[in-house]
Amino acid sequence: MQCIKCFCEQFALEYNIMFNADKSKCIFFPNKGCAGRLHTQRPVFYINNSAVEYVEQWPHLGHVISSDLDDKHDINRGRSTLVSQISNVL
Repeated sequence: MQCIKCFCEQFALEYNIMFNADKSKCIFFPNKGCAGRLHTQRPVFYINNSAVEYVEQWPHLGHVISSDLDDKHDINRGRSTLVSQISNVL
């Protein structure tokens, strides 16, 4: 992650772009066998001297990604969207 972040910072300098830490999120995917122990050892990433927030789930490209790798949040989002569309048609 640190290498990718450094690459993005260099790109931003070269092309006069500013990244927004408030619009960026980190999701920590713990190893199943070490979930409790590693959960407290998350590295802190900074963009423009602002820490990037960690979240348990976040929508990305129309799907909800969650740290527990469970699809229930994405399925519920899809179900709600379908019910809403059916209601609009009726």
